[in-house]
Amino acid sequence: MNIDKLLEGIQKPARYIGGEYNSIRKPWEKTAVKICLSYPDIYEVGMSYLGGKILYHLLNRESDILCERVFAPWPDMEARLRETNIPLFSLESRRPLGDFDIIGFSFGYELTYTNFLNMLDLGGIPIFSKERKSLHPIVIAGGPCVFNPAPLSEFVDVFFIGEAEEAIHEFLEIYKKLKTKGAGREETLKATEGIEGLYIPSMHKGYKIEKRVIENLENSFYPVKPIVPFIRTIHDRVAIEIMRGCPNKCRFCQAKFLYKPLRLRSKSKISELVKHSLENTGYEQVSFLSLSSSNHPHLIDIINTFNKDFSGRGISVSIPSLKIEKLSARLPNLIAAIRKTGFTFAPEAGTLNLRKRLNKQIETDELFRAAREAFKSGWRRLKLYFMIGLPDESVKDLEGIAEIAHKLSDLKKEIDGKPAELTLSINNFIPKPHTPFQWLGMEEEEKLAAKQNYLKKIIRYRRIKLDFQNINLSFLESAISRGDKRLNNVIFNAWRRGARFDSWREFLKIDAWEKAFSDYNLSLYTYARRRFRFDESLPWDFIDTGTTKEYLIEEAKKAGIGE
Repeated sequence: MNIDKLLEGIQKPARYIGGEYNSIRKPWEKTAVKICLSYPDIYEVGMSYLGGKILYHLLNRESDILCERVFAPWPDMEARLRETNIPLFSLESRRPLGDFDIIGFSFGYELTYTNFLNMLDLGGIPIFSKERKSLHPIVIAGGPCVFNPAPLSEFVDVFFIGEAEEAIHEFLEIYKKLKTKGAGREETLKATEGIEGLYIPSMHKGYKIEKRVIENLENSFYPVKPIVPFIRTIHDRVAIEIMRGCPNKCRFCQAKFLYKPLRLRSKSKISELVKHSLENTGYEQVSFLSLSSSNHPHLIDIINTFNKDFSGRGISVSIPSLKIEKLSARLPNLIAAIRKTGFTFAPEAGTLNLRKRLNKQIETDELFRAAREAFKSGWRRLKLYFMIGLPDESVKDLEGIAEIAHKLSDLKKEIDGKPAELTLSINNFIPKPHTPFQWLGMEEEEKLAAKQNYLKKIIRYRRIKLDFQNINLSFLESAISRGDKRLNNVIFNAWRRGARFDSWREFLKIDAWEKAFSDYNLSLYTYARRRFRFDESLPWDFIDTGTTKEYLIEEAKKAGIGE
């Protein structure tokens, strides 16, 4: 393939050329099993996905497994592929997707589903599972979205529910043995059906699927030679996962329920991973990742050790989305130790009463004290996360958001005479599967729009930036995330109508989605706003996250949610 000619005039051709430092290319003909890991968004987003990094290097450790990568092509590249009749290809060997044995997709966001269909089509792979023959790759999928696999169940051959590091090896061991015997697709799927954590729609008979969990995070594989991209990505630095799971009990948070139980990496293991990762990449920043890094009991020690080990070398540490409301006495030391890139607070709601319903019981005094320490140490910027459209939300709750923002800005002015730079990320509340709010629907579009406009009116300070989530995006996400099997045809229909990159505001074609629903006598907005009864069977009930439905109902009632 003459890739130089293919990429003439294409935006950011480095998205498609491969060959990055620490990427791995194995001899095609000499490797028994060939897998292509696929992320249904652009290179810059997909290369920042930690799960993909782990699986890529984990699988390439095996001498008889070849693992390569592919990402969703930008519209200009899609047009070029279609006009030249060149199938979508992997980065490492530039082989068409159809040449691989297995294509693995990671779904971190429901609004990438049409990209997924588009990639299959560009790769010459039939979109519906039932249309694939033995010559076609097996399509597997994982990630947080597949905890409700119903909307994708006619496209995906095998779902990996939960953490895949162990399950993928068990699957491949069976696959390798059967491949040498010339087994067909159906025989292979049937043979792997009994692996814990695997949901195979064509074989499933209604039993529970238990998620897979890596019990010992300390000794689990972690890539210390991550690929260094040629172009800047979303997270362009060494990323170290310091713990998995979350000890907090926020009722709205799906990730809390999907990734339980809490598992920690030790200080010594984290230091080891940092040292080797920096040696192997040349990065000058390290990010300590988890759902709530401030809850790691040794966070201050970890950061102090890092600063001691790399003092004078120009290497900094950051903790994205640091929730520091409960660090108490450790707070000043933490603020002094980490890079001054901006703190994130997540009050979620404007009043304590509403936060209690969310089980996010943060006193504003804690927040102001934390902000004061940050401002005294030279921090200028803060980001705050809020939600609107919460159950029984009042005007007082909205005014509470404005009050918090104004007080934080004034607080910095008291310290150094200059107002703080604040960004308020205000998201529309979307009830998610496997949470106590899963029985609720979204608030009406008109009410959400009115609340956004009211906040614009009452938040007066010039240095406070409001970043509102697009309402159409939220309704589409809600409809798909709690969707049932009927949405397979809807998603396919939306893709045929031109839906691509739905999570990008400039590409969202909400009209195409509305028509895709109506063609099957369904309504996008009815799906997004529909409520379920506690005794109703939900499309995702057969997926066992380790939390009982009875517990979720009990928590829903504590939040004031009734039938």
